[in-house]
This record gives sequence, structure tokens and C-alpha cells, in this order.
Amino acid sequence: MSSSTTDRRDASTVPSRRERRPAFLDSPVTRALLAVDATLIAANLALSALAKADLLIERVPDLWRLETESNLGAWWNMGQWAALIALCAWAARRGLGALPTALAAIFAMLLADDALELHERVGFALARRLEFGSLLNLQPYDLGELCAAAGEGVLLALALFWAWRRRGPGDARRLAAFVGLFALLGLVGVVLDALHSAVWSWRYAEYIVGVAEDGGEMIVGSLMLAYAWSQFGPRAPRPVPSA
Repeated sequence: MSSSTTDRRDASTVPSRRERRPAFLDSPVTRALLAVDATLIAANLALSALAKADLLIERVPDLWRLETESNLGAWWNMGQWAALIALCAWAARRGLGALPTALAAIFAMLLADDALELHERVGFALARRLEFGSLLNLQPYDLGELCAAAGEGVLLALALFWAWRRRGPGDARRLAAFVGLFALLGLVGVVLDALHSAVWSWRYAEYIVGVAEDGGEMIVGSLMLAYAWSQFGPRAPRPVPSA
């Protein structure tokens, strides 16, 4: 057998880039969720450009401004958390183990945080009580918010550790995936939030980081919902009990 024939055969056994990536990324559910994210982000960018050029509108309507607390993007994000709570609670009720129970509690915490602005309120209270100063262009209430977010991170880690101690067949892989997704959420929701506050005096930088933060939270929420649907949805394969 020639070496060229062997090389072709070896190459055919190497997975392509498309085959190596997670299957849920190619599902219709993922595409539909990300399409909503893209629409909301594109609308914000387009309206911001029109307002900047003073064409048709003077300012972006609050409903489409991602940086406000009451806008379509924020409501969509809270809808994602609510859907994840329902899906994970349903999976736990069907006896799919400790992981969906822990996830339902985590997503309930995230929904409460967004709906009630908990880390902002707690952070402001901490900053006043502990008399934080400024650091690296961050204001005292920004540091308070970081402390509050760190506290939520500890609760999240404890819930995942509880699920890991009670993991069943296939849960280690699912846990690893959710840990990665929560790390992404921390990057866009905490790190970029702090950067957004630090660059408040640079108008264009503040806008770009703000869109990346709010848009990133929606995208990560969609990825979490799509992955949870692939693992806990009605068409997901049930785990095989260990012998």
C-alpha cells in the first residue's frame, strides 16, 4: 500500500472542526435563540447609529437601549433564566439527578438578581457600610457590586459542588459544560461590568464595552438554555443507571 493511500486513510479518520464542536451548537433551538440575541443587539447598534447621526431619532428609545435596566434585552435575559428554572425543575422532578436541582436553584438566584437588582442594592449597601474608597477608576459602589457578585459566585460554586458530590452517569460531562458556561457569564457579567464602570469617562469605549457586556449576557443565556434543552429536554436521552 502506498504512503499516499495511507495518509488519505489517516486523514479521513481525523474529526473535522465541525464534528469536534458540541452538537447542541448546530441545533435549531440554538440557532433560534441566538437569532433573537442578534436581532436585539443589531437593533441597538442601528438605532444608536441613527441617533448619533441625528437621522430620524434624537435618542435610542429606552425599550431598545441595552444599558438600561428595563429594556427588551433585559426582559429576554430574565425570560431565559425563567425558562431554565422551569426546564431544570422539570428534569429534577423526572428523577434526572442532583444536577438539574442545583441548576434550578442557581438560575432562580440569577433571575432574582436581575429582577430585583440584588447585587446592585447589596453592593451599594456594602460600599456605604464599609466605607469603600475608589480603586483603578472604580467608584465605591462598583467595588461593593464586585463583593456582592463574589458572594453570589460562592453560592453558585457550593451548589455545583453539591451536585458533583451526588453526580450520576454523564453528570461529570454536563457539570464541566455548565462550569465553562458560568465562567463565560462571569466574564461578561462581572469582568466586563467592572470594565464598563472603569471607562465611564470615555464615551465610545463605555458604549462598546456596555454592548459587549449586555449582549454577551444574552448570548451566554441562550447557550445555557440550548445546552440544558439538549440534556434535559423531552427529546434528550435518559441517563442509564449505573449497575
